Amino acid sequence: MPRLAFRPLAPSDLPLLGGWLAEEPALRWYAGGRAPTGAELETKYLPRILGEVPVSCWILLRDGHAAGFCQTYRLRDFPDHPAGARPDAAGLDYLLSPAETGHGLAAPALLAFLRQVVFRAPDILICYADPHPDNLAAVRSLLRAGFSPAPLPPPAADVLLLARRRPLQS
Repeated sequence: MPRLAFRPLAPSDLPLLGGWLAEEPALRWYAGGRAPTGAELETKYLPRILGEVPVSCWILLRDGHAAGFCQTYRLRDFPDHPAGARPDAAGLDYLLSPAETGHGLAAPALLAFLRQVVFRAPDILICYADPHPDNLAAVRSLLRAGFSPAPLPPPAADVLLLARRRPLQS
């Protein structure tokens, strides 16, 4: 079993992230079909890195090597999220490096991210993900990580809302 950890996204990671976003499947599902430029990456991610935008960005490390990207945010900061602006909820997005896709890493990485990052905040009781319904690999990985379908308010085109509650503490 690989050792999974997370470190905050740094400005020096933007070329790596840009390379991942320029390849399938991230190009289709995360980057909207067009690889972002370096300037676009800086515009989007530097404010997150600097704490100016309330989105926490992380590099997934597999046995110490960069293997993917995850981000999380509190839904109260994003009232347009499909789940609404719940004060007890977080959202997450993720992508694996192209070299890591198809090897069964996504579900363990999601579970590790929930445990190590998302649910470390004591007031977060539920986490949502909203993949495109046709992104079957992401949907399967989220389901394997314990997410389940959640109801969506209309209109809900092109979104599948999945949720995972904080595990009970023993």
